[in-house]
Amino acid sequence: MTSNNLLILGLGNPGKGYEKSRHNCGANFVEQLSSILEISLTEEEKFMGLYGSKQIPKGKLHLCIPSVYVNESGKTVASIKNYLKLSTNQILIVHDELDLPLGKVKLKESGGHGGHNGLRNVIDHLNGDKSVGIQPTNENAEVKFGLIDIDPNNYVNYDKKFFIDKIQEFKLPLIPIESKSGGLHLFIFMKGFVSATLLVSFLSNLLPLFKLKPDCEIFPKQTELTKDTETGELRPGQFINLPYYKRTERRALNIDGTPFTFE
Repeated sequence: MTSNNLLILGLGNPGKGYEKSRHNCGANFVEQLSSILEISLTEEEKFMGLYGSKQIPKGKLHLCIPSVYVNESGKTVASIKNYLKLSTNQILIVHDELDLPLGKVKLKESGGHGGHNGLRNVIDHLNGDKSVGIQPTNENAEVKFGLIDIDPNNYVNYDKKFFIDKIQEFKLPLIPIESKSGGLHLFIFMKGFVSATLLVSFLSNLLPLFKLKPDCEIFPKQTELTKDTETGELRPGQFINLPYYKRTERRALNIDGTPFTFE
C-alpha cells in the first residue's frame, strides 16, 4: 500500500451488548489506534460510521468504524471508497477470525471471504453484486417515497400476513415488500414531492397500529441533508435498497402473501 491514502476500517456490531465480544475486535483495534494516533472519530452520516483522518509523513490515514451491523459493512466500505476515490489496495479491513487462536494476527493481501459474513458483504458491494440504493431526500428536504423497515428478529411470532391484513383493513397506501432478512419493507410512494418530515411523521404514527416498537427503522433517515464542512457539498445520507433486484429479491407481496412476480 504505497499510495498517499490508506483507509483502516474495523468491523464490529453496534450496541453495548457487542462491545467486548470477539466479533468487535476490528472495531476495538481501530478505536485503540485512533487513541494512540490522536485521531478523533466522529459520526459521519455519508459513511454510515465513525470516521476520522490525519496527515502522516507518507500520506493521509483514514480510520473508520461502521455504525451498521457486520453483515452490512459493505455499505460503509463502498460509500467511503467512492467518496475518497480510493482503490481497493488502499483499504485495510480489520476483522475477527475464528480460525486464529486468541492474540494471533494474520495479514492477508487478497483472497475470498472465508465464510466471514462481513467480508462477504464488503466483497459483494465492491464487486457491484449488491442491489441499487437511492437516498430519497432531495436538497429541498422533500421526498417521493419512504418506508417502515420491519426486522422479524425483533418480534416474537412474527407473521407477515398480520401486516398485509392491517394494510387492507385500513386501506393504507402502503406496499409490503419482502426484505432479504425475511422481514418487510412497508413502502409508500407519492405522486409528487412532499415534506420529508411530514412523511416520516405519517409513517411513525402507523407504528402502534402495526404493534411495532418505537425504535423501528423508518426511511428516510435524514429529513434534511447537511453540508460537508470541508467541501460544502450536500452529504448523501443513508440509502434505501430498491425492490426487485435481479427480479427475484425484495419482491412486493399480494394480498394472500405470495410474491408479485413479472410473469
